[in-house]
Amino acid sequence: MWYSAALLFQSVHNRCPTRDDVWELQVIVIQASSEDAAKGIAKEIGKQNEVEYISATGDLVQWVFRRVESITELSCAIEHGTEVYGRFLHAADEEHVFTPFDDVHDEGPAIGG
Repeated sequence: MWYSAALLFQSVHNRCPTRDDVWELQVIVIQASSEDAAKGIAKEIGKQNEVEYISATGDLVQWVFRRVESITELSCAIEHGTEVYGRFLHAADEEHVFTPFDDVHDEGPAIGG
C-alpha cells in the first residue's frame, strides 16, 4: 500500500530553538504494509534528512526532524499526476502560504534535495 507522510522539521540556530525559527513541512510518499509500518519508515527518513551546516553569518544551522505530522493512505495507484497532498485554506492563510521568505530567512540548501 502507498501512504503520504508529512514530516515536520525545525531550523535551529546555534543549538538554541526559538519561537521565531523557520519550520518546513515535507510530504513524502512511502510504500509499506500498514499505517504503523509507514509511520516507522517516515520517522527513519525524517532522521536521515536532518542536516547541519555553517551559515554565511557563521551560525550553526541544524534542520532537526521533530515529528511525523500525519500518515495518509493513498486510495489509488501512484502514477503521473496523482495528488498526494492537499489542504483547504482560509483566505487569510493563503497570503502567508505563498509569500516567499526574504533573504534574511534564507536557510541554505533544501533538505533532501
